[in-house]
Amino acid sequence: MDRRNLITVTLLLSALAFNPLLAREKESYSVSQLQRTSISEAIASRLHKKGLEEEVAVKVAQSMVKDDMRFTLMVENLLSQCEILDQDDVLEYLSKEALFRKKVALDDYGQLVNMASKLKHASLDETVLHKLHAVAKLNKALSV
Repeated sequence: MDRRNLITVTLLLSALAFNPLLAREKESYSVSQLQRTSISEAIASRLHKKGLEEEVAVKVAQSMVKDDMRFTLMVENLLSQCEILDQDDVLEYLSKEALFRKKVALDDYGQLVNMASKLKHASLDETVLHKLHAVAKLNKALSV
């Protein structure tokens, strides 16, 4: 009888110990999958929430983003290199630019600086400017 209780307690404790580890692993996977959604879909979703019809929002987003995979990689480069920029803020900026049918070139240093300063409502320091320059170079290599 004591042996059965020992086995039961051991199984219960191991399940309690390993369950949070498995939950964290699954959570990090879902976050990375969330970031892998296409940028045009995210922009279209935001435009639809702002009141555009779904079909029109998709067309507007697709007209802004010609090559979705390349544009998604460019946005991921920007977000990974510049920690001061938030994914939601960048997507909001991109959706606003798409709404007004403005072209956004993520391989242009001047446009990246303009976007970052508009999002942060402040002047940018030298380290951020160097990071944005590196992102522009990296994104330009992607666009060739």
